[in-house]
Amino acid sequence: MDGIKEFPFGGNMAIHRRVIDLIGNFDTTMGRKGTGLKKEELFKGEETDFFHRLAAAEGKFYYHPDALVFHKILPHQLKKGFFLLFTITQVL
Repeated sequence: MDGIKEFPFGGNMAIHRRVIDLIGNFDTTMGRKGTGLKKEELFKGEETDFFHRLAAAEGKFYYHPDALVFHKILPHQLKKGFFLLFTITQVL
């Protein structure tokens, strides 16, 4: 993972405060909106922006494949339509 073409995403990360002080926080205007019930609410991008800024600042990050995270899954996220919508959105 170079921070440009490949980078971590989602809730499986921890960011040291000095990194935030160096490049700024995640841009919350890019993040997920609403409940995720509509296609336009699934768009993300704040991780992409964050890691591009980190790479531009010659910052470093480390991937730990054994790290665990437990997600709260909402009932609508278990329905077939949600998976199809999410998959289509990721391809676009």
